[in-house]
Amino acid sequence: MRLALLVLVIGCHHAQPSLNDRVLALIHEYPEHGFGGYAWPAAPGTNGTTRDLALGTETIAHGGAGNHCVGITFEVFWRALDSCAGGVAAALDARAASEFRARWFVPERGGHGAAEALPLYRLGTPVALADARPGDFVQAWSRDGTFGHSMVFLGWQRDASGKLVKIRFWSSQPWTEGIAESELPIGDDGVDLERIFIARAACPAAR
Repeated sequence: MRLALLVLVIGCHHAQPSLNDRVLALIHEYPEHGFGGYAWPAAPGTNGTTRDLALGTETIAHGGAGNHCVGITFEVFWRALDSCAGGVAAALDARAASEFRARWFVPERGGHGAAEALPLYRLGTPVALADARPGDFVQAWSRDGTFGHSMVFLGWQRDASGKLVKIRFWSSQPWTEGIAESELPIGDDGVDLERIFIARAACPAAR
């Protein structure tokens, strides 16, 4: 019994960090307002990322000066996935990676972005609002659908009754002049609670 417990403790001690933990570690590598600040739309020939993201000889996203929300969240996910066993190539080929990025970048207003792409390509699972954890990926929209935002979830703010009143996150947005932690109200003057879509990414071997 003691030997079994010892093995269990050693196994826990050497457990690899979750993809959420890797995402949270990565976002701290990005300086606030860095890499040219916020840019929407991205400069011609670029995709709103801070660097080229390649798979083999194929460039899946082209970096450049300036960044935006879907570009920076996709980049952080890509880097986290690449830290998994086998890297990105263990999960996607070049064609699938390009299609995956297109889904993440929300081709249609009101789309679920990361929360659609991750489950569709078996790289994550949908998450209910009540179960959201820091490091999850979010696509949110205003009630009228005119404003959308891609973000890394950091937490909720609740009022005295427990009602969700704000979402805290990390992304790139115009009101912070680019990359930074921020928050948005939930309601008529912010994002619609019914249009907050969340997914949790996972390494391919952990699916």
